[in-house]
Amino acid sequence: MHKIKDISEDEMIAVFLKGEINSRRFGSSITDYLQKYNIGRRIIDQPNFLDLVENNFRRSVIAEYRGYGINKKLFENFPSNVKWQRAFLTKHDLEKVKYINYDYWVELSSGLRLPIDAAENIKKGLEVFNKKNEQYLNAAEFFKAGNLLPEMIFVGRDDQSYLVVLEGHLRITAYMLALEFVPDKLEVIVGYSPKIVTWDMY
Repeated sequence: MHKIKDISEDEMIAVFLKGEINSRRFGSSITDYLQKYNIGRRIIDQPNFLDLVENNFRRSVIAEYRGYGINKKLFENFPSNVKWQRAFLTKHDLEKVKYINYDYWVELSSGLRLPIDAAENIKKGLEVFNKKNEQYLNAAEFFKAGNLLPEMIFVGRDDQSYLVVLEGHLRITAYMLALEFVPDKLEVIVGYSPKIVTWDMY
């Protein structure tokens, strides 16, 4: 892994929302919130980090549907002192990243939480909790056709620890299904905190 630069928490939040606004599972939560306040998608798609009002609104969105900053949902027991940065991960780095500690991802990856193992299971036709795998296969084909996927966000204790996916589970699964097409260096966002171990999903 190679650090590019430090970034603000506001930038991480914007990338998180941009990654999920087109999600079948979470996208409607974001768009419904925008519609409720008559705010256009530009605030997600083209964020202005110098605008305090914009930053605060995005914080309210991620707090509402994901629990960020209010110790709920995905972010229950998530530390508040995470330092965020942009970094390049190698293909080898990506193969060592883990899913969150959530039963679906644990089962799909045969208990090890490694997306590379989940990809092998998907290729074998394994389906978990009666959920179809088409979304991963379709995303992999989309990527192999030359299309870019949104940035992913990972967290870890420090730059020597393993990383866990915070946002981008479908994408990293698609990358593992199309590993031969993954570039040698992939730009991502990484957050570090020695207290990340308090987060149940780590």
